[in-house]
Amino acid sequence: MKGNFRRIFLLILLIFLFFSTSSFAGLLETLGLGSKATSLGGAFAAYADDPFAVHYNPAGLTQINRMTISNGVHTAFPVIKISNFLVDDEIGKWVEQGNEFDLPHDQLFSNYFDFKNAAKVVPAPHLAVATPLSKKLFFGFGFYSPFGAEAHWNPDPILNPGAFNATYGKCVRIAATPTLAYKVNKHLSIGAGIGLGMTEVKSERIVYLHPKIRERLQRNKNAFENANDYGYMYRKTSAVLDSVNRKAVAELMDLFNYSFNVGLMFKPNEKVTFGVTYRSRTRVELEGELEIEGIGTYEGIPTITDAETTFDNPAQWQFGVRCQPTENFSIELDYVWTNWDIIDTMAVYFNPELLDSKSDDISDKYLKNTNQLKFGFEWIADDKLTIRGGYFYDPSPVPDDTFDMASTDVDKSVYTLGVGVKCPELSKGRLHPLLQGDITIDGVFQFITSYEERQVGQIGEGSESLNKSYNFEYEEDLGLESYGTQVSLNAEMHIWAVGFTLNYMF
Repeated sequence: MKGNFRRIFLLILLIFLFFSTSSFAGLLETLGLGSKATSLGGAFAAYADDPFAVHYNPAGLTQINRMTISNGVHTAFPVIKISNFLVDDEIGKWVEQGNEFDLPHDQLFSNYFDFKNAAKVVPAPHLAVATPLSKKLFFGFGFYSPFGAEAHWNPDPILNPGAFNATYGKCVRIAATPTLAYKVNKHLSIGAGIGLGMTEVKSERIVYLHPKIRERLQRNKNAFENANDYGYMYRKTSAVLDSVNRKAVAELMDLFNYSFNVGLMFKPNEKVTFGVTYRSRTRVELEGELEIEGIGTYEGIPTITDAETTFDNPAQWQFGVRCQPTENFSIELDYVWTNWDIIDTMAVYFNPELLDSKSDDISDKYLKNTNQLKFGFEWIADDKLTIRGGYFYDPSPVPDDTFDMASTDVDKSVYTLGVGVKCPELSKGRLHPLLQGDITIDGVFQFITSYEERQVGQIGEGSESLNKSYNFEYEEDLGLESYGTQVSLNAEMHIWAVGFTLNYMF
């Protein structure tokens, strides 16, 4: 009976996680996995004594001597502020049939704009299970998102001219991670796991076309119409004009990708522990559709197209050392290196060509490798209460020249404070006769803030990713193009996040 109840209990938790959303707020990495590790600022590679060792250090599973289930959620309240947003098109040019002219100013961009992201509560659930298989061999399983980013913006260009670059952006990977660990001796443990995942990418933006280009295209359309010529060029010109101020939506999925984690933990004595973890890169191959919503049907002029792209989630190394000078107090210092520079270009290919003219959308990214130094401490106040805290500086991998509204990442300072509570009143069958295990609850509070206000496009050409949204790429049939528009802005970020994790030890 008890065995059946345990299996049912585990199944319910698994179902909860598989049908929950998992997302993040303007970040490229998870806010944290498990409230205990998160409250230590992620400095957990040399500690890793709960089921989330499957991520932080698989070798840490050898410290778990009873089957344990950890399940919880972190919820973020992000505020991303954009100030002094300016679209400078007076320095731009437009070309018509080989002749170049100064680009007239679009009155929509006559002022500086201040705005912030649309208020969204962002949940990120997490689940992990660990159990000993023998005195030497241990098994763990996790279900979580190791990487993700999400940003929501007002879609009204009058209030938010950044909507022409992005009104929504999301990129998230969800992985299931079966893991094994082996205790070599009382000093040394090793572990490894594989991450079987899926990745979702979605982007939305409002289509922009400069008034001068619209005016020229409208004249061409009228000329075709007056001549009763409703052929290919009339349909194509009509489709381009009809796309203006419409929402372009791309949704792509990779239903299977994989990665692996390996870890080592060495404990030379009772006061010092060393940990190291390698998390591999993940090859992501996405397929889906791009559609210009609400546009009419034009024979032979596709307004919806298949889309595909390929990129990698980066590899990471994490090194940690934990010192426990007394039985009730410990500190840990971790170093994390992330290989972001493998992402240099994002190329999305369309088939058939969108509006019968656009076969791809190629954006330079040139992400930068990052180095994080994480600090965490733990104080066991008494037999029921544990206090934890942490800090780390999180530099953005996104350079100024590829910053955009879909990846509004900035340099951040991350402060964490957490508690661990043992619940004897809920344990040993007091909550329910079939719940004979021990229950503990970990909670965490995070405050994430910009290290300093980020300035983009203040010197030089600014962000190519932003600038291209306000230009019209050359299209041979239509005989028009525009270029040279430059965007500048200041950005800052503040995130309040809270989370809890319930742990049940059989």
